[in-house]
Amino acid sequence: METYNKSVLEYADVRRCFDFAKHEARQEGIYEIAQKCVQEGMSFDLIVKLTGLSAEEIRDIDALKAFG
Repeated sequence: METYNKSVLEYADVRRCFDFAKHEARQEGIYEIAQKCVQEGMSFDLIVKLTGLSAEEIRDIDALKAFG
C-alpha cells in the first residue's frame, strides 16, 4: 500500500509540474502577442480586451519597447 501511495504522490507532483509549465508557456505566448500588438500601434484597450492582460502589464510592455 505504501508503494501505491508513493506513486500517487509522485504522479500528482509530475502533473503539477506539467500544468505549471503549460501555464507558463501560455502566458509567454500571450506576452509575445501583446508585444507585437504594441509594436503595431494597436490601442491599449483592444490589447487588454484580446489578451486578458491588465492595462499596467501592457504599459510595461510598451515601456520595454524603447529598449529593443
